[in-house]
Amino acid sequence: MRSESWEGKGLEHPDVRRLFTREHLLSSDWYAARLKARQSVESRLWQHHVRYLERFLRKPNYAEEAVRLGIDDRLARARQELARAESPARLASLAGTLGAEPIEKFRKAG
Repeated sequence: MRSESWEGKGLEHPDVRRLFTREHLLSSDWYAARLKARQSVESRLWQHHVRYLERFLRKPNYAEEAVRLGIDDRLARARQELARAESPARLASLAGTLGAEPIEKFRKAG
């Protein structure tokens, strides 16, 4: 606040101070968007891992290597992590974290 007031209220006014309480921040739309952005980041990461492992398994010349490296097991785990990342429980578990900066509007503009 560059003018040291908000809606005609000074920095020490209870209405202004209330804006910076933990409870107010955690219940704000701004914070909810940060948590959804974090969940989206995690989901995209695990989608990438799943696609990569699926492509690896489709390469016939890597069949022996896929067995040696346990790619089937890794793919199964990546799919589990993707499902976990996309679940409502994961979103709820992010409460209290910093979340992530929602950048979707910037990505679409560029």
